[in-house]
Amino acid sequence: MILDSEGHNEKYSLLDVKKVGSFARELTKENFQLIGRVVIHTQSNLIEYDYKELYDSFIRQWEKVKHPIYFVNLDINNLRKYQSFNNYISQESIQYSENEDEQSCEIDVQDTILNNLTNWIAFDINELISLPYNPSLRHLNLFIEQLFLLDPIEKLNRNVLRNMESLKALYLNLPKSTSVFTKTFLGKVKLNLRKLSLSSSHNFKADSLLTYREVSQLVNFQDLEELELKVNCTNHYCPNECMVQFFRDWFSSCRDPLALTKLVLINYKSNPHTDNLLQFNKLIENELFCSMISNLREIYLNINDLTKLTLENKSSLNYNKFFRNLSKLPNLAKIVIPDFFNDWVVNLPRLFNKRTNFFDLLVNQCDCKVCNDTRLTFNKLSTLDSKNHFQHDFDNFTNSSADSSNVKIDTTSEYNLKFLNYIVRKLKQQFIYLNQNLYSINSILNSDDRPLLINHDLDQFKNLFLHSCLLNLIKLFKIHVPTLKSINLGGIQYLVPN
Repeated sequence: MILDSEGHNEKYSLLDVKKVGSFARELTKENFQLIGRVVIHTQSNLIEYDYKELYDSFIRQWEKVKHPIYFVNLDINNLRKYQSFNNYISQESIQYSENEDEQSCEIDVQDTILNNLTNWIAFDINELISLPYNPSLRHLNLFIEQLFLLDPIEKLNRNVLRNMESLKALYLNLPKSTSVFTKTFLGKVKLNLRKLSLSSSHNFKADSLLTYREVSQLVNFQDLEELELKVNCTNHYCPNECMVQFFRDWFSSCRDPLALTKLVLINYKSNPHTDNLLQFNKLIENELFCSMISNLREIYLNINDLTKLTLENKSSLNYNKFFRNLSKLPNLAKIVIPDFFNDWVVNLPRLFNKRTNFFDLLVNQCDCKVCNDTRLTFNKLSTLDSKNHFQHDFDNFTNSSADSSNVKIDTTSEYNLKFLNYIVRKLKQQFIYLNQNLYSINSILNSDDRPLLINHDLDQFKNLFLHSCLLNLIKLFKIHVPTLKSINLGGIQYLVPN
């Protein structure tokens, strides 16, 4: 895994992007065959990264030995400028031969280097159609940004249909990608996928509506194991609550429980429109969890992550309805809610029947010495931050010892609320590798292939929130979901004991 900043992943060897050149030069036929997966997780912004030397080295090794590799580049600005690795290879290595019978020119792929890649990225539908048959292909990311690349000019051929039939994972991470792919292949092929990522933003355009009826003609949903939906509805006159209807139609079509084990539901670009958020709440409280997805082991919910915390924040989410629905999932082991502090936290006083605000419930309910010490630190840092005009510069802060018994945080203070928002932002930054380019090239379905970022400077505040009320919340989760092993609430990761 190639990184340009700190991170951790036990499944990968980590390589600083500055050392890519020396790594490429050290590759041999022998050590090259030890590589199974490559993930480039960098961001070319002020510094522009170049992977040509790495690409050329891989091509040289593939000229010596056939060796399938899963190779993903998530550096979006690099992709926009230089295209994908498979595009680079196709410019370098594809050979053409004349087909006299059909009077056409076909791609000779018997020894093409392109067949060593198990995943491809295509930037327009015509590029996808023109690529050769790849017996190793299992993963496809269709990334269509440009309006002029929407309509297919090329005719569908045997190669592209065979490629589609071999796919196990399809990522349509932009609404344009979803609509173009569906329009192109509907009625031409039925995909048997393990992973599917769909994006949709329903507006006033007729082709923007995502329906289960249409997509299910293209994909076999019964055997799908992992589904990611990045969706929203900005159509003020949507008559059928399209997102809710998608799940209703899906579940009503099922006779037996689905194979689905992982479900990711994301409000596309965190659209704040009230009707849009109400649809998501209806899904979470009523429609989403039922016996048809009883095999579900992991859920990821990110609905409203742009909201700034104020004491006036309101949310219509009903925890009790949510818990009742979760109890229908007998195999659920993992829950991730990145936007917990933006939306879910404000309803905790109602859940626990406390006549106080969510901030007070979050920080002032535990009287142990550690929590008193942390509240004292919170107050000092908040005061320092306000004096520095909220620059969040704490490099010179020293926490001198003092009596920390019976310390409270004034939760009506504007300064303290601003400091809480700062902590919440830092907690959410631990999701940076998951959320980076999420609405372009990235997918939560591949979270195991992303580096972890854990900010231990926040540990004292994580423990304060847990002691004060979140442990009680997690106990409620555990009561309704006895199989729960892991939960992440806005960046606070907690392993649930048996």
